[in-house]
Amino acid sequence: MLGDDLRFALGMAVERARKDRHEFLTLEHLLYALLHEPRAAEIIEACGGDMAAVEKGVEEVLGDFESLPGDGEYDPVQTVGFRRVLQRAEILQKRLAIALCPYGLCRYRNGSRQRARYLRCPVSW
Repeated sequence: MLGDDLRFALGMAVERARKDRHEFLTLEHLLYALLHEPRAAEIIEACGGDMAAVEKGVEEVLGDFESLPGDGEYDPVQTVGFRRVLQRAEILQKRLAIALCPYGLCRYRNGSRQRARYLRCPVSW
């Protein structure tokens, strides 16, 4: 199960592909959507990324994609790379899931439990 922020970004990526009538849903569409997601933009900037330059580059790449002819509704096809990123996100989310346990907030990684600070769990089980 993906987080709300990622689900919102995925929806935005699909809408961009539909709006531009792109046949495929690509990683560039996902990056476009993440650039408009505040937490992702914060991370990119914290890593030294120039948001304006990245957004301009993504817009140029998306502008070079061919548009499908016609007016009918359709669903863009996910590329293999797009699907792999989604699969990896789900796998990582499961491996790094956070849950409350009797001993406080515990991180579960590869089946092992590590004791952590007492905090409220952001994940509902």
